Amino acid sequence: MRKNLKHLLLLVLLAGMAPLAYAQEDAKEEEPEEKIYYNKEDNATCFKCHGNPFFEEYNEEADEYQTRKMFKGLIIDSVKYYESNHWSFACTDCHSYDYNTTPHSTALHFETMAGCEDCHGGDEAMEKYNFDGIVEEYNKSTHTRLPNYPYTCWSCHEPHSFKLEVRTENELTKVVAHDNGMCLQCHGMVGYSEIMMGVTLDPMIEIHSWLPGTENHLRSVRCLDCHAEVREDVVVAHNILPKAEAIRSCEECHSSDSRLLHTLYKYQIQEGRMERGVFGAMSTGEIFVVGANRNKKLNVLSLIIFAGLGFFVMVHVFFRIIKK
Repeated sequence: MRKNLKHLLLLVLLAGMAPLAYAQEDAKEEEPEEKIYYNKEDNATCFKCHGNPFFEEYNEEADEYQTRKMFKGLIIDSVKYYESNHWSFACTDCHSYDYNTTPHSTALHFETMAGCEDCHGGDEAMEKYNFDGIVEEYNKSTHTRLPNYPYTCWSCHEPHSFKLEVRTENELTKVVAHDNGMCLQCHGMVGYSEIMMGVTLDPMIEIHSWLPGTENHLRSVRCLDCHAEVREDVVVAHNILPKAEAIRSCEECHSSDSRLLHTLYKYQIQEGRMERGVFGAMSTGEIFVVGANRNKKLNVLSLIIFAGLGFFVMVHVFFRIIKK
């Protein structure tokens, strides 16, 4: 008996360890390939100056090296760069080779920066992101109609730290914070828009005060979800509409065909990693929107419960009447 019991316990133990073994194998398969930094040595020359708040420059007249302060906008965090999607590039892949000569020529300050489409346009490996469609949408955006400020891709997407991986997060609150952070670089800074563009913008909370629970809305959805035109073949909308055309109807989001399914939730749906049920949304950490996340089984169960309660009340009333 004891021998059989030992065999049974051993089988239970092995059965419990089997999923763990498979999980470990899956984890090994999912381990990212080791990065080979082909350009790190060449980039080190650039980061020697642009990775620090101070740099040394040779003064021919004084015949000595002098310490100078680096302009804040030209300081690049090398750690963030090598964690970004552009980690494999040499600095001169995007910037002119003339930057190899120091001190840099003043004329290089007016160099035209490469846009996203210059590398990714027509790239089959990036076809699912439809960069050509993004450029097409961006060129229609209200931002391109502002004459006082020349917007480019880099106005919103910092090329030295850009990470597309944030789009794959199951916790969509991180996606919301990341994307809204780009908008707040201009719209959230008091006086910035007036200095840079000659336009005075009202505070974000004040503008959106008509929304019930204003702060919760701003934390739960992206500016793009209400202020951009929906285009199904582009993962992230880039055609920012004039504020008069922004969505102001509750039904647009709080309905079975929620607008958010075509904007904020789009990537997760395309990747097949999002369950639309109530419990699925809550258990995976996805954002839950009243009226949008529904579960048919739960709806049927609710109807059965209400019908059962109604039947119980009717039976109770019937026997009360008979008793009297």
